[in-house]
Amino acid sequence: MNQESGASPGIVICEPQCAGFEHAVPNAALLQTAREAFPAHSLYFAAESEHLAAVRSSGDNISPPFSEVPIAIPSTTVGIIARAMGEQRTIRAALRDAKGVNAGLLLFASISLPGLWALHAHLRTMRRRPVVLAVVHGMLAALERPPRSIPTRCAGLRQALRWPLPTGMRLISLGDSIHAHIAETAPSAARHFLPLDLPYTWAQKEGVKSAPETPPCFGYIGVANRFKGFDRFVRVARAARERGVEARFLLAGFVPEGMAIPEADGVVEGLGHTPLSREEYAARIAEMDFVLWTGEPDHYRLTASASFLDALSFVKPGIYLKNPYIAHYAERMGDIGALCDSESALIDAVCEAPDAARYARQCENIVTGRRLFEPATLAPRLRDIALEAGFNPDA
Repeated sequence: MNQESGASPGIVICEPQCAGFEHAVPNAALLQTAREAFPAHSLYFAAESEHLAAVRSSGDNISPPFSEVPIAIPSTTVGIIARAMGEQRTIRAALRDAKGVNAGLLLFASISLPGLWALHAHLRTMRRRPVVLAVVHGMLAALERPPRSIPTRCAGLRQALRWPLPTGMRLISLGDSIHAHIAETAPSAARHFLPLDLPYTWAQKEGVKSAPETPPCFGYIGVANRFKGFDRFVRVARAARERGVEARFLLAGFVPEGMAIPEADGVVEGLGHTPLSREEYAARIAEMDFVLWTGEPDHYRLTASASFLDALSFVKPGIYLKNPYIAHYAERMGDIGALCDSESALIDAVCEAPDAARYARQCENIVTGRRLFEPATLAPRLRDIALEAGFNPDA
């Protein structure tokens, strides 16, 4: 990738892990945030080809457009060693791309543990290198899991974060609540991180429901797995049915192959083992009146939730099993749904007759409060993070 003659200084954003429409909406929003933070810079987006197309179609008023740079990313079906080697090649390619356009800033939209180690190694050997920022997503949960083996202790996330980062490199944690838990869980690692709320753009801007349907529809968003609490979602649905509550329970996602949940049959609509198209995914969320959020609370101390942001995107009040991540945003946004301390409280909330006036207020709070995730809101913060890491936009 070479910089065009006369082009303004470049900024490269790289997605080294996601394919297709996985994380397409937040990555489109991240591009918009970078565009607003550095309007005078040419913007390059390096990603898998289908992901490029998904981000392009998810974007909202990215102007001027970004330049697309197709890259190869490792398959998720290969073994651990092959995937780690593939991710290291992707990291090297991103650094070459940044050099090719004389970029002063390289922003990774996500990073894996092998990718983090690769950055440790390659940046130290570069004579001229860009400022590097890397957004850390779900792998932060490993900080709360004790290493099980000597190799894990030697090459795990805690060890990677004990090392000083190369000059001009910083990591981004997705919000103040996650940053605070990093400081509690691994205080020495917190110095590497700067917080930024996950950028997002919204699917539903008009035509917001003013009251729930009769009977109401309670939805589960995302992959039906243990961390996201699909088994708990099914138990709540069955308990509500046993109490005689008339309601629908709908899955906007899929059940992984090999995972059987017979208790869900006849209770939860939309069961299937095939990932949904973007259109079907959106259509199912649009049917919901409430999102029933049943994920393991401890898992969301250090992990952001795209399902939560999708609920905000479609203006769906929630019935939430309380966790630090959602509680933090509920405190900032106001009443966006019920926060429940237990599974039994979830059941009680589902069985309670919906309050139409409160529902309308919750929808209004969501539309107003979700502005804190919008690119225009976050652009100044991203600019400050880049400047703190050493980026000179005027160079």
